Amino acid sequence: MMMRMAAEYLEQLAAKNANEAIQLDRQGAAGMAVAKYQRAVEILLKLCSLYPSSPQSQVYMDRLHCYQRRIRELQKYISYNGPI
Repeated sequence: MMMRMAAEYLEQLAAKNANEAIQLDRQGAAGMAVAKYQRAVEILLKLCSLYPSSPQSQVYMDRLHCYQRRIRELQKYISYNGPI
């Protein structure tokens, strides 16, 4: 029960950071969006390491790969245009 609560808390924390990243991304705040995406990735990686046999583990990996791809895109944008 306690492990499930911990997993749910981490899932919610990852979702919160990802949602904030998406909002910042839409507002054009690339640097701040990168930081939030990175935090979401860290949390999802932690979930995968704590619960490797979880059925959601593949979903976590898929999401974090999407976030990592967006981080790379934003970092390229920042390197060409400067931080916002």
